[in-house]
Amino acid sequence: MLYLRYFQKLPFSIRTDGKVSIKSMKGGEKVLQEEAKRLIETLPQLIPGKQKGKNVAVTFIYPINFKLTR
Repeated sequence: MLYLRYFQKLPFSIRTDGKVSIKSMKGGEKVLQEEAKRLIETLPQLIPGKQKGKNVAVTFIYPINFKLTR
C-alpha cells in the first residue's frame, strides 16, 4: 500500500480563560493546516497555566503527523 506522510507543527495557546487560541502556521499543505486547526478546536476547555497564583496563557507547538493512503 502506498502512502504519503506529512508533518505539521501547530502552534497554539491556552488562554487565561482556558480556551484555545490557534497561532498562524507556516509551510505545509493548506488542507492539512485546516485539518490540524479543526483537531485543536475540538479540544474541551482546558486549565490555563498558573504563575504566582494567577492564570497565565501558555503556548505550545503540537506536532501532528498525517499519513495519507492512496
